[in-house]
Amino acid sequence: MHFVHISEQTPNKVEIRLIQLQKAVYVANRALHHFGFHEWKYNYANRLTLMSLVPHDNIDSFSLDDSNSDFRTYLKNSAIGFKKFLLHEDMNRLDAVKAHNKR
Repeated sequence: MHFVHISEQTPNKVEIRLIQLQKAVYVANRALHHFGFHEWKYNYANRLTLMSLVPHDNIDSFSLDDSNSDFRTYLKNSAIGFKKFLLHEDMNRLDAVKAHNKR
């Protein structure tokens, strides 16, 4: 009976934020579950064949060499895409969140 009384109360801001956070974690878990629980094997044979067909003059334009990629920038862009497209967070608040986290 006491439980019914508590559940009838209006949730406060902290409870609402925790519910939103739990929902975001659930959505993220559902989206990434398949990729995390399966083994991924890549075959580079087609990539090597494709690169051998590109004329030497166009190698700079069509290069698939990722050795010069910045992994930190890749992770940053991945996190932003994750927040934007999976969690549907407002990207206009990104600077405010960064400032808040630096405190």
